Amino acid sequence: MFASPHTCEQARRLPRFSLTSPFFFLSPHRYFKDRWNLFDLAVAVGGVVAMAGGSGPNVGLSLARLVRLVQVFKLAYRMPLLQLVIEALLYGCRSMVWVALLFGLFNYLFAIIGCLVFRDNDPFYFGGLRRSLITLWLVETLQNWEQPM
Repeated sequence: MFASPHTCEQARRLPRFSLTSPFFFLSPHRYFKDRWNLFDLAVAVGGVVAMAGGSGPNVGLSLARLVRLVQVFKLAYRMPLLQLVIEALLYGCRSMVWVALLFGLFNYLFAIIGCLVFRDNDPFYFGGLRRSLITLWLVETLQNWEQPM
């Protein structure tokens, strides 16, 4: 189903051998020199072969189509504002790792406190460290939070 638009795109991008065309496309040498073009062509041919063979969904072909999305990041080199946004997102992700680590440490600390304080009163929810962590997670995400309360 998704192979048809991709195949049409590749057929459009294939080099034209006519120099009289009002639209001058890539020369065959330049087209086949770019590795992304070769990869796209292989994905398109693989999709047509899979459709013609009547085989079911191919996992390798689906992964190859997903890898094509990496081409979007090539735009960052041509668009400085997009490059700035991507750098800011990556910088923010580095900070989020420390936030997640701090959040995990707080959960661990409160799970230990919950085990020590509530183990005798409610052994089902606070009987061990693992169960106490799960209970804290349920309360934090508001999923079945009324049961432990």
